[in-house]
Amino acid sequence: MPELPATYDELRRWFPQQTDRAAALGVSREMVWRWERVRAAAARPQVRTRTARVVEDVVATARATERRVGDPEAAGRWMLVAQPSLRGRTVATAVAEGRVAEIARLLAPPPLVQGRFAASELRAGTAVLGVEPVIERERPRDPVEATILERFGEDPRLIGPRDVD
Repeated sequence: MPELPATYDELRRWFPQQTDRAAALGVSREMVWRWERVRAAAARPQVRTRTARVVEDVVATARATERRVGDPEAAGRWMLVAQPSLRGRTVATAVAEGRVAEIARLLAPPPLVQGRFAASELRAGTAVLGVEPVIERERPRDPVEATILERFGEDPRLIGPRDVD
C-alpha cells in the first residue's frame, strides 16, 4: 500500500475543516482524523492506491479551480456543492469517479465551453461563487438606445442586438 501523498497537506488551503477534507476525498471524518494524527507523529500513513490517486486528483482540480475563481476557500466550497451538470454530484465526487471530461467542461475558460448552460446550472454555479451571471440580451434594442448605452460603456452582451426596421 502506498503512503498518503505529500500533497495531502495542501488540501487545508481549499478545505480548512476536517469534515470538508473528508467530503472532498470521499472518506469518513474519522479516517482524516487518523491520518492527521499519524502525520503529527512524523509518520506517513498508508492508504489504498485509489485513495492516493483521489488525493492527487482533488489537489490538482482544486488548484485549477482556484486559478479560475481566485479564492481558495470559494474554490473548495464550489467543489463540495452539488452541480446540476454533474447530475447532482459534487465536483469532488466526480473527481473520485474519474469523470475528468465533465469537470474540464466546468473549469474551461468561457471561449472553450461549447453549448449553453441551463439556467439552473448558471444560478447554482454563480450563487456558490458569489458572482452575478451575465445573461445576454436576445431581444433587439432600439439603435439610439444601444448607441447611448455603448457611450456609457455598457457591456455589449447586455446591450444586445440592434433593432433594424
